[in-house]
Amino acid sequence: MKTIKNWLLKHQNKLTLVNTGILLLLAVINFYFIFELLPTSNDECLWLQKKDSEGGKIYFDFVKFEGVAWQAGIRDGDYLIAINDKKLSSPMDGMIVINSIKRGEYATYTVERDGQILTKHVKIKKLLNFQGIGVILLSSIWLIVGTLVLLGKKEGITQKMFYRIGAYFSLASLFYLMWGTPQQNPTFTLPYLRLVIDITWSIGACFLPFVWLKFFLTFPKESALMKYKYTSRILSITPLVVLVYTLVVRIGFIYFDPNSKVNYVSYISTPLTTLIIYSMVSGLVILFINYLKIESKKERNSIFVILIGYAIGVATIIYIITVTANSTIDTLFNSPEYFTPIILIPIIPISFAYAIFKYSLMDMSDVFKNTIFYGTATISIAASYFIILYLIGFGISSAIGTQYQGLIAGVIFILFALVFQSSKDKFQELITQKFYPEQFAFRKVLLKFSNEISSVVGLDNILNFTNKTYVESLKLKHFGILLWEEENQIYDYRSGWGFNNTQFRLNCINKGVLKILKEKEKILSLPVIERCEFEAVFPLNYAELVAENIYTIIPLQIKGKIIGLLLFGLKYSGAQFSGKDLELLVAASNQTAVSIENARLYNLELENIKLEKELENARKIQESLLPKKIPFTKNLDIAGKMIPAMHVGGDYFDVIKVSDSKTFIIVGDVSGKGLSASFYMSKLQTMMRLFCAENKTPKEILIEVNRIIFDNIDRHSFITISLALFDTDSKTVNICRAGHPPVLVVNNCSSVYYQTLGIGVGLEKGKVFDSTLEELVVPMNKDDIFVFFSDGVSEAMNENMDLFGFDNLKNTVVLHSSETANNIQNAIIGSIAFFRNNALQNDDITIVCVKITE
Repeated sequence: MKTIKNWLLKHQNKLTLVNTGILLLLAVINFYFIFELLPTSNDECLWLQKKDSEGGKIYFDFVKFEGVAWQAGIRDGDYLIAINDKKLSSPMDGMIVINSIKRGEYATYTVERDGQILTKHVKIKKLLNFQGIGVILLSSIWLIVGTLVLLGKKEGITQKMFYRIGAYFSLASLFYLMWGTPQQNPTFTLPYLRLVIDITWSIGACFLPFVWLKFFLTFPKESALMKYKYTSRILSITPLVVLVYTLVVRIGFIYFDPNSKVNYVSYISTPLTTLIIYSMVSGLVILFINYLKIESKKERNSIFVILIGYAIGVATIIYIITVTANSTIDTLFNSPEYFTPIILIPIIPISFAYAIFKYSLMDMSDVFKNTIFYGTATISIAASYFIILYLIGFGISSAIGTQYQGLIAGVIFILFALVFQSSKDKFQELITQKFYPEQFAFRKVLLKFSNEISSVVGLDNILNFTNKTYVESLKLKHFGILLWEEENQIYDYRSGWGFNNTQFRLNCINKGVLKILKEKEKILSLPVIERCEFEAVFPLNYAELVAENIYTIIPLQIKGKIIGLLLFGLKYSGAQFSGKDLELLVAASNQTAVSIENARLYNLELENIKLEKELENARKIQESLLPKKIPFTKNLDIAGKMIPAMHVGGDYFDVIKVSDSKTFIIVGDVSGKGLSASFYMSKLQTMMRLFCAENKTPKEILIEVNRIIFDNIDRHSFITISLALFDTDSKTVNICRAGHPPVLVVNNCSSVYYQTLGIGVGLEKGKVFDSTLEELVVPMNKDDIFVFFSDGVSEAMNENMDLFGFDNLKNTVVLHSSETANNIQNAIIGSIAFFRNNALQNDDITIVCVKITE
């Protein structure tokens, strides 16, 4: 279903043209019926039949003075015996005979007067159905104007309703194909075709009045009635109910009852015609009320034109109804001129066409004007070139003979194609400059803008240049540039003109902008969001957009991503952007998007350069914090190394010797990276070197460090630490762990992980930290190996996302336990590298190995 819908939207313009073509062809057929097949013959008098008691004779009455019957010598009271020697039994027999006679030909009447039989030659006139002519003209003109309107803005709701009025009027006018007698109208011999025509015109007549009302309830301003949720629903459902009624009447009283005496016109056409007339009168009243509410002088002028044309059309209809109701049957035959004003009703769509052309209503200025002027220019140039080249070809052929006529024709055709295209473009450009100076200037400014925007450097400069172009050069009263903020998921106002709220923002819901652009892309429509689509795309900000007088939004797109929006009010002339103007705006917006994205990338590159410098400084700070040389401690073989995952890591280790027999080993991991992590590492090193003393235990030191760090660290950061005191005199190791990975101890192929309690430094001021911190005293034996490490060791990952883990670490240390601390440390690093294979290092790796030698 969705595929079919997308196909219909994609080919909407072609389908509209095909539909219009079919309806106009039906209008031509309708005109042919009215002018050629269905005119009623008229001899400018009435035939009346006496009662049976008086012999049932047909006599003449209301013979028009100096009419064709009068001129033939017929007078009131004469009896009509026969026409063209065919004896008549009823007036209908006579109508059948004279209807077969062409306009201007003579019929021979056999007349009885005072007992004498006379022969009279009467010239036959034809009565045209002026009502049908007026309605068909109205529907055809409205359909043509509606087609131009819809082609100009196929997604516009008002434009669609305007076109539907023309389409439904065209269908309703097919009613006139069913007029006339069986002898005149060929559809009487094709019952199934007549059935299709009957249902088709009824569909148009049932839907027309309600679409008409809905259009004028939304044009030129939406009526308060349309704000009620049931109004639109009633206007959509009611025509279906009326259509069902007409079908039920047909089925019950006409189609399946050939002997039915029900008057078809009374049951079907008269109610529907009345409904259409009432809707037209109601539309006029609604339009007049809306006109009184319009404040803009220009808009009032445009609607005034329509109002006058509409009023004339409705007045004509009321006049015809009045004449019909108060006239006798002789008026139709003897004074048909009373009914001719009905052909004035096409003034309604003509007034619309004029207003659209003159005042650019319904965003149709470009399409309507260009269709007329450019089409005329193209045809004129083509005709001129064709005549000139034909004369040239004729002259050459005459001079050199006809044997090369084909070659000459080919050369002339190529010459025509080349010269015609260039001349046509120049001529059209001249027309644009002469007749549409605003449009010409608009295009010139945008083309210049598109060429220059790419050379502007810096986001602020780009925004200022864009704003200046649209506001100063194009004289827009309302314009805005909004850029996308990923963090807040909004389009934020960055520059513009005419906005009451400079803090303006558009909330993005369910990626509404991207969705509508994808739908437009499927149907090959311009990536433009019109005012009629604002409520669907920006439901939270629809009222604000309207209040800021925004009519058109063009997204700034690059590589399928929306990086911002350009918001436009009306043009300087007061018209909404449409047609070629929109194409140029889209092209210019694409250039703007590229420039903004380049500026963003340029700023990003600057940020990267700054970051590189920051990382370099942080790396230098970090290197300065790590011990340049491991201090010698009797009976201890110590090795330490830190390998950052990036330029700068968050890990830290230190070896602090406080006496000949006591040495502190510290391994820490600061959350975060970069300068901030280096800053906290620097503070940590300073405090560790300050608090690590011969008379202090690891737990006491960590409590003091936490108390100071908590007041100086941001709430999103913390530090994990393993702190151990090696005492070679007492042969003990005091281990304290503040949220850090456990300490591995290996001796004679046996191993154990010590994981004391404790939370990270900086997470809590003191009460919880102090109560949970645990210090463990471990005996120190010869060949014991103590391994302090960060989580970058145990959590190193390979390509399959497997962790190196504690077991691999333990097995590596056990395997190399007979070697020096430095070799054990290198073996661990090599084992991790082999495990990772081609996978990147995902975290800093820090290892400090301490081997007891005595």
